[in-house]
Amino acid sequence: ARMKNSRRILAHSYLEIVLHRKMRCISTFYRSAQRRRQACSIPPEWMLNLSGRAAQSRAEYSAKILPAAFESLFHHFTDRICEQKTYNGYRLFAVDGSDLQIAANPQDADSFYPGANGQKSYNLLHINAMYDLLQHIYVDAIIQKSRKTDESAALTSMVDRSADKNVLLLADRGYEACNNLAHIQEKGWSFLIRIKDSSAGIASGLNLPRSNTFDIPFHLKLTNKQTNEVKCLLLDKNHYKRIPSKCRFDYLPAKSRKADPTQFFDLHFRIVRFPISETACETIITNLDKDAFPIQEIKHLYAMRWGIETSFRELKYSVTLLHLHSKKVDFIYQEIFAKLIMYNFCQMITQSVVIQQGKKKHAYKVSFSDAVHVCLRFFRGKISPPDVEALLMRYISPIAPAECFLVSSLRNLRSASLIEYHNFLHLHSPFFADFFFRFISFTLFSLKSAHRVFFTDSVCWLSLFTFKDTPHN
Repeated sequence: ARMKNSRRILAHSYLEIVLHRKMRCISTFYRSAQRRRQACSIPPEWMLNLSGRAAQSRAEYSAKILPAAFESLFHHFTDRICEQKTYNGYRLFAVDGSDLQIAANPQDADSFYPGANGQKSYNLLHINAMYDLLQHIYVDAIIQKSRKTDESAALTSMVDRSADKNVLLLADRGYEACNNLAHIQEKGWSFLIRIKDSSAGIASGLNLPRSNTFDIPFHLKLTNKQTNEVKCLLLDKNHYKRIPSKCRFDYLPAKSRKADPTQFFDLHFRIVRFPISETACETIITNLDKDAFPIQEIKHLYAMRWGIETSFRELKYSVTLLHLHSKKVDFIYQEIFAKLIMYNFCQMITQSVVIQQGKKKHAYKVSFSDAVHVCLRFFRGKISPPDVEALLMRYISPIAPAECFLVSSLRNLRSASLIEYHNFLHLHSPFFADFFFRFISFTLFSLKSAHRVFFTDSVCWLSLFTFKDTPHN
């Protein structure tokens, strides 16, 4: 790809512009492309053809790229990661969604939310992501506008178009639907999904024991017809189930005449319930083999699903997805997939670092937030490859044995006050409790000084004002 006498710019160079926003004029843009012309191997269809010699803004060049270009680049990069880590023969994928607030645009009714209680108006996007829990990379993503969010449709689309095999898909309660299970089963994958115990879930139509621990297999026949013969069959709740007409199910005809023969779809799974505390239990639906994956193994696997939650935090804060530079939705899509590519890029480099255990008491890992800065400098050509590992080795931290326990336990303290948080943390880790408390105190003081107060679903930030009741004023 000779660039000297051409006005064509490599997508690799354009990706650098979207990620870093360091180049302000077209001359600098061309120089960056020329520096990388020999190091890049990009398909011709990803080349950006620039017409005219006049300098134009980055937004005008962004408009010349199809919205699907960066999504295609994301899949192209991810598919070329050769290493595939497995757990008992399965690749572990987790699926979940996360909201992303963007600039207010009242003209976009599908994502616009007017301000309430003195807040400014805003627009909201929803990112549906599929995440590899063992390789710590995103393997697929679908972006939807908030008011048109359909997580189940996004899940089935990502499952159907995937080329991966021997996959175990983990998900939370929001993905509990017979149509989702059917798509995963027909794909040849396995699933492990937390379900509801209430009257609205799959378990509500089954005869289950009232004990806190059980593991029962089911072989359901699903139909969407409602004839007298079917009504008699439906009395056996543990073997027959009717799909209501308002519920989507892609493996049965949407409409049929009364004279047509009744069609059934066979769905195989087991429902597992186990206690997580003295007063709470979790219910899991899965099609994993009972002998190979007993209850304790099911508990361990579901706990691993938390990896996608921490990945969203790293994507938004460490890779700075929260700091968008565009206002138009098409350009924001480009930025989102560019940040997903950079996240996978940083994770692959970070995981390649070998940390010698030696006589260390604890296992160590590279701090991802620090590693991102090193990887960005390497990506921009400011660090040579031999120096990357040495720099990353400076940012290692011990893996706390109780880390997973603290995270899972804090999830249950949704409405706890700051005092309860402090007492809980002080019980398990006094040093971390003091650090956490001082950090929150400093953050709150900064927010109060800026006349900004935030409220979230997981933490009642109003309780943070009750410092006088704690020993750490």
